[in-house]
Amino acid sequence: MYVNVSRHRCDALIITPDGVRSRALDGLSEENVSHRVRALHTAFTEGRLAAEHTIHDTLEWLWDTVAGPVLGELGLTTEPPADRPWPRIWWAPVGSLSLLPLHAAGHHRDGGPVLLDRVVSSTTPTIRALGHARAGRRDDRDEPRMLVVAMPHTPDAPDLPGAQAEADHLAALLPGATVLVGADATRDAVLDALPASGWAHFACHGYSDPDNPSDSHLALHDHDRAPFRVLDLSRLRLRNAEFAFLSACDTARTTARLSDEAIHPLAAFQIAGFSQVVGTLWRVDDAVAPAFSRQIYGELIADRSGALCASAAVHRTVRRLRTTYPNLPSVWAAHVHAGA
Repeated sequence: MYVNVSRHRCDALIITPDGVRSRALDGLSEENVSHRVRALHTAFTEGRLAAEHTIHDTLEWLWDTVAGPVLGELGLTTEPPADRPWPRIWWAPVGSLSLLPLHAAGHHRDGGPVLLDRVVSSTTPTIRALGHARAGRRDDRDEPRMLVVAMPHTPDAPDLPGAQAEADHLAALLPGATVLVGADATRDAVLDALPASGWAHFACHGYSDPDNPSDSHLALHDHDRAPFRVLDLSRLRLRNAEFAFLSACDTARTTARLSDEAIHPLAAFQIAGFSQVVGTLWRVDDAVAPAFSRQIYGELIADRSGALCASAAVHRTVRRLRTTYPNLPSVWAAHVHAGA
């Protein structure tokens, strides 16, 4: 589902096995997308209440202008029956629209229609990228080799107690996992461990560089002298890669100036070979992150009967968090699934 935004007109290009059709999005414009991006960015600097209010406003606007018209065109107007598979949509938003939480669009605070209650959403920068992700999926159901990287204490950065909880849980869940915590989690150690890892989990700080997005990085122990950059990741070609979970801040977010180029850690993990990646659009709550992680991996480990479907696990976990924290969309709308 390409969602094109330009000064001339805006359309959704709906690509299905039966062909391609378009749906004009008359309420969408380049100007109002830019306004929404600026408002969301500003809200996070003004405190928690302002952020929650602005996120809700943004999600409602995204439903009214994009998600609602598209689902209406597809005939997806009700929640799927409990005994049937949920429909899936891969969103490929163009330009600054990629900076907004389209995957969570809806009228959550007033009981109106919401995307989460009708389809399972994933994102992809291009159709070619989605094809590449599908081609790289593994067919075997062997227990994956897991790499866990956690930074509860990071030099020159706030502590993340939840990162240790995530690492401890995954080490117990997958006893054969390679676990790199604290001083052991260096750039070289991670680069050495990734080629043998089918799954990778990072619980750490993420930093976006607006001037040079290729220098955006995940903050490991030696990030001050050897940063684990987007550029380093995108140069890898990992044959065993399957699933990466980036439990860090801003891992699916680039800058408005380079929004068409999708230069961020999530995209870099996809380029490196991971067919499915979970990332975030903004700062995640360290107190909630361990619970989110436990739920995701609990489902993935329990269901080894068919192809790995992290999108469904993310979808169900986000819906549960929304039920628990209905007035805190910053907690549950940040996480996005990308890939097959």
